[in-house]
Amino acid sequence: MLRELAITNFALIDHTVIEFESGFNVLTGETGAGKSIILGALSLLLGSKASSDIVRSGHDKAKVEAIFEIAAQSPIWQRLRAMGIESDSEGLLILRREISHKGRSRNYINNTSVTVTTMAEALSGLVAIHGQHQHQMLLEPKNHLAMLDRFADLWTERLKLQKVHTAVTAKLQEIATLRKKERELVQKQDLIGFQMREIDQADLRPGEEEELRREEKILSSAHKYMELLQRSYALLYDDDNSICTQLSAVAHDLEEIQQIDGHFVSTTDSFTNSFYQLQEVADFIRSTRDRVEIDPQRLDIVVQRLDEIKKLKRKYGETVTEILAYRQKIQRDFEESYNFEQRISELMKSMTSSGEELRNIARSLSRLRKKAALGFKKEMESELKELGMQSVTFEVIFKKVTEETFPLSLPLAITPEGLEEVEFMISPNVGETLKPLVKIASGGEISRIMLAFRGLIADIDDIQTLVFDEIDVGIGGHIARTVGKKICSIAATRQVLCVTHLPQIASMSPHHLLVLKQIKQGRTYTKIKLLTKDERIAEIARMLDGDTTSELAKDHAAQLLIIENKR
Repeated sequence: MLRELAITNFALIDHTVIEFESGFNVLTGETGAGKSIILGALSLLLGSKASSDIVRSGHDKAKVEAIFEIAAQSPIWQRLRAMGIESDSEGLLILRREISHKGRSRNYINNTSVTVTTMAEALSGLVAIHGQHQHQMLLEPKNHLAMLDRFADLWTERLKLQKVHTAVTAKLQEIATLRKKERELVQKQDLIGFQMREIDQADLRPGEEEELRREEKILSSAHKYMELLQRSYALLYDDDNSICTQLSAVAHDLEEIQQIDGHFVSTTDSFTNSFYQLQEVADFIRSTRDRVEIDPQRLDIVVQRLDEIKKLKRKYGETVTEILAYRQKIQRDFEESYNFEQRISELMKSMTSSGEELRNIARSLSRLRKKAALGFKKEMESELKELGMQSVTFEVIFKKVTEETFPLSLPLAITPEGLEEVEFMISPNVGETLKPLVKIASGGEISRIMLAFRGLIADIDDIQTLVFDEIDVGIGGHIARTVGKKICSIAATRQVLCVTHLPQIASMSPHHLLVLKQIKQGRTYTKIKLLTKDERIAEIARMLDGDTTSELAKDHAAQLLIIENKR
């Protein structure tokens, strides 16, 4: 249940903390006082869209916080734990949203930062808000089947159907994908075969292109290369005046100097090492010179090979490695085409079993729905008659889903919801034909139908906090009292927050909050106040005839409170 709601710099509210009780909580106040602001703040915590317009003028951000007390076994805790959000020892759920004047939102669940989407998903089923705009769900036939399933407590069967339907659909999609790919590969097999042969005939190997380019460079400059090698070797080692010969003499002199002056040992060693390295360079130049061939025919072969590789690169990859990788890929594709039929055959066999399971679940659910519809009709008519619709006739009409056959092996049209669609029909008065709600029901009647439905599922639904926002529009007198009794009945097992303009309903709540608007220093403020007994009398009097000072209205209000407190 909702324990506390704190609102700061939100629209007309500068700061307020509202405490709620279990059972029936009522909020009243004059039109425009700010009752909708409170519900808007609560909706914000449940993940509704935020706008910078809600930030009170002159402030950087608005903040809304709430404390809920949630049972340990609640599915909400299960979802939150899966997200790594734990409860404290008292099982409190603390929500907070901060909206900046630039429209940015910061959202927290038990001090853990979350996205708005995560907040909305995690808190699904925490609070149900019913108002004039929420009643429009009754006017949409697509919502009626879910309402019937909720009444009949068929949600587990519904989810089971959806799970199997999802699995069947996934298999169908895989079969379709495999067949499409198989067709594409069959169409490409000739091309793939040609590509494989072309790459194979080239007999490529990694690193080959780099080696060929080095060889091409050497062969194309063979004369100059040979000349440079010969001249370098001659200077280093080829006659009595070569560098190595002269350095050999230096080495001999250093050996003698070392015998005279021991400080030259390290110098002699360094020189000797350098001399040996220079000799190795000379040997490498000589051996390279001896291997160099001036071979125009080999150059032609190398150029042709590079040209062949270049053509393959234009088709299959930027490098030889990429060409070989492409060859492996098309080989796998080519081999995979022979496995498609086997995989499709396996899926089709599995589809036979899954399809039959789906049919059986859908048919069973359909039978349960049709049986439940009779009880739903009877109980809705009973509830609506209690709410003043004495001559009402209510029907649940079943319609088959589209006649399109389900893909492949499923002969029935089965949606994730089952075999049928449902629409609620109503005749409010004797002699009128049944018509869809959207064509016949008034705003007051829609409110009472929603209230009747909520009363029927009160013991089934997991939602513990219900909000009724002016669902009493269009009713009054005896009907208003009956609506109030119905809300009291629901509040016996649920927390109810009710925004109302009717004194008959307000007088039935033991926890009465007044929403009022004040002007201080040229600014408008919305305040929320828990009323005492005398203050309740004054507020009920205002609701009765708009005059809080009228003794007659006060007497009437006091009597109304006494009567309702005795009930």
